[in-house]
Amino acid sequence: MKVDVSFIIPSYNEEKNLPHAVGNLIPEIKNVVKSFEIIIVNDGSTDSTGEVAEKIAEKNKHVRVIHHPVNLGFGQTIKDGIRHATKKYVIGFPGDNDTSAVSIRELLKRAGESDLIISYTVNSSHRSLARQLFSKMFILLMNLLLKMHLRYYNGSFLCKTEDLKKIHLISPGFTIYAEAKVHLIKKGAQYIEVPFEHIGRKYGKSKATNIKSVIETLQVIWYLANKYGNK
Repeated sequence: MKVDVSFIIPSYNEEKNLPHAVGNLIPEIKNVVKSFEIIIVNDGSTDSTGEVAEKIAEKNKHVRVIHHPVNLGFGQTIKDGIRHATKKYVIGFPGDNDTSAVSIRELLKRAGESDLIISYTVNSSHRSLARQLFSKMFILLMNLLLKMHLRYYNGSFLCKTEDLKKIHLISPGFTIYAEAKVHLIKKGAQYIEVPFEHIGRKYGKSKATNIKSVIETLQVIWYLANKYGNK
């Protein structure tokens, strides 16, 4: 079923990756959705990401840009993207061009089959060993503490925009996808999981496993475990 979709692209210092991310995404999605908008959220970048985003928007009527004056974190970029989304469905797509646009297309083809269309990673070998281990430990902890059975928590997912706008999200960082999924599933949302391919960023380094992100992750796990651990 073809649907109307808002794509949120969080971007922090991604001047080299962002054009490829948008350029790869549009050809893959334009024939599998009814209509779409792309919301680039420039999260206080210190390079020319903001200018690059504006140039992309000038050339494509489907693209608009939100600028944070300072870096507010991945979580806030997603929350602001959700707040500005106007289409019936919403999904995140990374500005670092780390995710296969072909996989996004396949995920979109499953729209309407369930409340949540959740991606899970099938190839993580290009990621560092530390990030692979951190991801596995995170999934294990979340499933154990929350009595859930997801294969992957921090990947892109498709759902109705109105459902996301109804929940209160606290995560300031990369766990915001996980937090959103947990809230929605615990409130009764049904889901299906779809295999997804990561292609790895071409420029720069991931910010997902720095000390700040690890601390934020542990805080969100603690929050969710206290809220839903016995439910």
